[in-house]
Amino acid sequence: MCDDHKKEKKNNLKEEKEGKQGSMNPDSKSDGKGKKPILKEETTEIRGNFVPVQIRTLDDFTTIMFMVKRDQIAYKIKYFFAKKFDEALGWFFKIEEGEEIMLPAKVSGMKVCLFDLYKLIIGYGGHEIIIVEDKWNEIAMSFGFPECYGEAFNKLFIDYLLRGRVSRIRRSMKKDIRQMHLKTLALYFLILVCGIGLGATLIFCLYSIPLNSKPKQLFTFQIPPTTLEEQPPGLYAINPQVPNQTTESTTPTTNNMVTNTTTGSIKEEPKHITETPRPSISSAFLHGMRDEQLFWRASMVPRINKTPFKKIPKVAFMFLVRGRLPLSPLWARFFRGYKGFYSIYVHTQPYFVGEVALEPMFQGRRIPSEVVTWGEISMVEAERRLLASALLDFSNERFVLLSEACIPLYNFSIIYPYLINSKKTFVECYDKEGPVGRGRYDHKMEPAVTLEQWRKGSQWFEVDRHLALEIICDKKYFPLFRDYCKPACYSDEHYIPTFLNIEFPEANSDRTLTYVDWSKGGPHPYKFGKWEVTDSLLKQMQNGTECVYNGEPTRVCFLFARKFVPSSLIRLLELAPEVMHF
Repeated sequence: MCDDHKKEKKNNLKEEKEGKQGSMNPDSKSDGKGKKPILKEETTEIRGNFVPVQIRTLDDFTTIMFMVKRDQIAYKIKYFFAKKFDEALGWFFKIEEGEEIMLPAKVSGMKVCLFDLYKLIIGYGGHEIIIVEDKWNEIAMSFGFPECYGEAFNKLFIDYLLRGRVSRIRRSMKKDIRQMHLKTLALYFLILVCGIGLGATLIFCLYSIPLNSKPKQLFTFQIPPTTLEEQPPGLYAINPQVPNQTTESTTPTTNNMVTNTTTGSIKEEPKHITETPRPSISSAFLHGMRDEQLFWRASMVPRINKTPFKKIPKVAFMFLVRGRLPLSPLWARFFRGYKGFYSIYVHTQPYFVGEVALEPMFQGRRIPSEVVTWGEISMVEAERRLLASALLDFSNERFVLLSEACIPLYNFSIIYPYLINSKKTFVECYDKEGPVGRGRYDHKMEPAVTLEQWRKGSQWFEVDRHLALEIICDKKYFPLFRDYCKPACYSDEHYIPTFLNIEFPEANSDRTLTYVDWSKGGPHPYKFGKWEVTDSLLKQMQNGTECVYNGEPTRVCFLFARKFVPSSLIRLLELAPEVMHF
């Protein structure tokens, strides 16, 4: 109930009557001292201020709210302004918000004067101050309610008073946005006009140039026939990369027979090549083959072991990412100076548009991709797609799967010989009891895969060329995992470990080269942020465990680590020279 209104009713009875008479009698006059309000058609004069009799426009609403804030006037004719305050709120929600509100406001069936509530909250310093100092119980007691009704008064204020304020702010923001859009549209129109004018000027200039003009030939070049070597026929046109070359290219060289003529000119006779040429480095994708053609091309193996070129074994770094590589500056520093010893392949989501990284070694290294969903067979399909793309280069001998959250723990001069000289591959493979291990096995896979052969391991693997070929050519086990290993069976954790355990158990070391922290639990490993990256953390990842490498014990067990969030890049670049030595 409106208790303050009852207490002041007797004291303000005279002013209330004046307010009522002024609002009902449009012909009444006033002596200018506030004793009797003067009404002029749509407005009434109160204490020298014109107040609208009926609220019909936003200006009328604004005037009422302005007068309510002036205590010297509002409290003098409190009944009049309390009524106008309710009318103003009702008009605002009906016209501006398109909804009706229930007036008068009530709490637990008892009427509450919104005018008194508004003035009381303003007196306390505003809604935010009341929330911080927890004054709602006191406000409830001021209206004659128990303390437990404090939250009800808070809700009443939000529903009737605060929402209108938010709506006015939102409307003002929409107005500013419209103005900004109009300015942007005008700017675009200006640019369009300038572009049309520039284009017309260029067309006029081009048409003014004679088409039959031919520059004079000042020099004639002769190339001896012995300077070009004819490349033997094969499946691919291979242009091996040498570390000291100044440019890196993935485009095959077209063979031409060059002969000298009596006039000293050069006559080129192209040699026909039947295979599909690989795209240039400026292309958006490394190749344009779909999966069926890609796997067929990648599965071919040369039967002559001796290569007709100087072969440098390379490591294929395969990045399975969603979009861009946020840690690419760190990887660029890692690869710097070792061109010809590595290859890069990037599998993104197909809808990603843009460059995966700005560094030159990542340009043109994307492969055609399909949508990848976490925990589904599409993850394994992406891994096989990366392996097949990397197998197209006969120089690739080792294949490492990485994510956008991975970092190298050592420099290239340590990681490269570690992989190239290893006698085994590095795929984590172990037998695990319980629902996240053997519990994911489906007996429909029998007899090809039995429960005793079922294995689990990390998705992030490293294999040699022989096993990479076996994985992409597998037609026996992959269909079983595609059909029977579905969430909550995560095929990326089971397919390759189980496949190697059945077919090539002696070729695998049963451990991964990628460090992850599972100590916090959950379906995903711990993420390392900017403030958690320290030299002690990186050194613990480097030397914190002991393992076996080529039959000898070693503490260099992890060459890579994850998950590092993008904000950790600056810190990693600072620590790389000291800890990783690159």
